[in-house]
Amino acid sequence: IFEFLILLGIGGALQSILTPELTHGYSPYLFVDYYLSHSAIIFTPLYAYFVLGMRPRPYSWLKIWIAAHIVLGVVGIINWFLNSNYIYLCQAPKVDNPMVTGQYPIHLLGFEIFGTLHILFFYFIFKSRSSKVE
Repeated sequence: IFEFLILLGIGGALQSILTPELTHGYSPYLFVDYYLSHSAIIFTPLYAYFVLGMRPRPYSWLKIWIAAHIVLGVVGIINWFLNSNYIYLCQAPKVDNPMVTGQYPIHLLGFEIFGTLHILFFYFIFKSRSSKVE
């Protein structure tokens, strides 16, 4: 879970904070819930990295990339049965984000490219820092 959060969670949560989709309303509760939960996704792996000393293992980027696609496949099946849009697999989010271009299914290509770049970016940042610490 640590590697999933540090390699994929930080990038996704950061994008959500920078370009929020608050389409469920603007009540104070929903606003605080949105930002608090997405901030927790960022701070949890950072706490594990800096305080607990956890580090990404070799080739964890590949394992997380594969695990993410398994999760996406399962969520895609759930979306099909529930006629839902979890992880924005069936419909593009309604945000002004340069990483989200086009409508379904073209927006998934942007998710794929930037998701992979996020995984690699954070892997090499935290992997290079861990080799300097040791």
